[in-house]
Amino acid sequence: MKLLASQHIDKRKWDQMVASDKQLDFFSLSWVQEILHPNWEMLCDDNGNYILTIPTGTKFGFNYRLQPFFIRALYVPQENQHKLAEIVQFLKTSSRYIHLNLASLDKGVFQSFGKFQQLDLSHAIDVIKANYGTNAKRILKKIPSDFIFNQEIEVDSFISFFKQQKGGVINK
Repeated sequence: MKLLASQHIDKRKWDQMVASDKQLDFFSLSWVQEILHPNWEMLCDDNGNYILTIPTGTKFGFNYRLQPFFIRALYVPQENQHKLAEIVQFLKTSSRYIHLNLASLDKGVFQSFGKFQQLDLSHAIDVIKANYGTNAKRILKKIPSDFIFNQEIEVDSFISFFKQQKGGVINK
């Protein structure tokens, strides 16, 4: 396995893989990665096949690999699911500073290189609020009581929301 800088990959090929895999979403697309994480890498197998994107950064002179914005866990494309153990081993040895969450189609296989936060929304809103600090409670009070957490969002409306929020970064 190897890591390639984003400048050295065929972005069209990766975006086609994202479009054909149910587990990969909008945030996996190369142009979204360019906006959110200008420095990102592609994990490839020995044959040069793309496996997953990994955002990188530098802080205080240290290079690190981090969990992408808006994504709880990175999914390995379906055709590479059998390589999950090899991917985990490679990531453990390739970077000293790493914070990633990997998931697979098999719910029993999950690897976290850092904290994985998951909010259980099956409880009543009052129970959920009780676990938060004062500032978070103040924000949660603004949520309408009839708000449905698991509602579907149309892709077009989400893309326009994304452009509104990140439009300044895109135009720079």
